[in-house]
Amino acid sequence: GVSYHLDTTFSILARPTRYVKDGNEGAEPPYATEETAAPDIQTALDICADGDEVVILPGTYEISEQIVIDKELIVHGQTGKPEDVVIHQTAANRCLQINGGKECIVHSLSVENGTQSATFDYGAGVYMAQGTYPSPGSGYTPSAGSGILSNVIVRNCKLTTKWSVCAGVYAKGPDCLVIFRLGFSVFCYSKRNNYG
Repeated sequence: GVSYHLDTTFSILARPTRYVKDGNEGAEPPYATEETAAPDIQTALDICADGDEVVILPGTYEISEQIVIDKELIVHGQTGKPEDVVIHQTAANRCLQINGGKECIVHSLSVENGTQSATFDYGAGVYMAQGTYPSPGSGYTPSAGSGILSNVIVRNCKLTTKWSVCAGVYAKGPDCLVIFRLGFSVFCYSKRNNYG
């Protein structure tokens, strides 16, 4: 029943938004509009700070290196339909690594064609953990990663060596959350009885 009056001014700031449009020739930092969007996903991620949002316009984004999200960002496809944004790996590499923190959210996109060819490596499609193998043939135990993965299609990802783990999504730790929709299907391919 008691009210107070604060003689102050509050400002509500909008979340900084970066856009990505595959191969955009008019790209111009800070990539704040669709016309000046970054030409690829990693370029947009690299200039972000914690709390930014990255909106990926529809298209197929061919990559040869994994995309790394190591900040607390919201990264998503523009339309909300995962089939509209496809991250297509063209090399023998993972598609996506997420370890940006508890507030890092990745949703509404597809990853495909990820491959792990190194012994004792993990997650050919999406890897949500910290650490990498020290050298080919040497085992390691990834430490807990963090982030949220939702409404993402992972397809055609594979392992090609013995003792690799998880062709699709590898997530470790209580701060990793992977959300599946009802009616989803999972297909994992592995060589020599590896598990996905």
